[in-house]
Amino acid sequence: MADPAKTRPVPEEAFWGISYLREDLQDLRLDVRENRKSIEALRTEMNDRFTQIDGHLVQLQGRVDKVETRIGDLETRIGGLETRMGGLEARIGGLETRTETIERHVQRHDQRFDSLHRDIQRVMIWMFTTMIAMTGVILGVLRMWLK
Repeated sequence: MADPAKTRPVPEEAFWGISYLREDLQDLRLDVRENRKSIEALRTEMNDRFTQIDGHLVQLQGRVDKVETRIGDLETRIGGLETRMGGLEARIGGLETRTETIERHVQRHDQRFDSLHRDIQRVMIWMFTTMIAMTGVILGVLRMWLK
């Protein structure tokens, strides 16, 4: 036999309460569907933006690679210039040594020229003295002859 509590008619208030709850459940289901659609649209938009960001990152990485290559080239050129500067510094050191040697030779020659100049002055003084003495002797001889 059937349970009398299960077969009892539902009062009208309960009927309408259940009806309203069913409507609320349908509204909630619609809201959940709309929210899922919105979430899916946002997910798609985020994926598109991440794809764009990945593209930009690839471009940036390419630029960074180019900059790093240029920096490497510059470092290589700087190393070459440093090597050349080292060679030039060595050549300058050699030229300084040669210049010092030449300056010592010039000083020695200046000293020799000063010594020669003094010797020439002595000789010229001796010659003028001798010429004056000889002139006196010649004049004396001429006077003796002419008398």
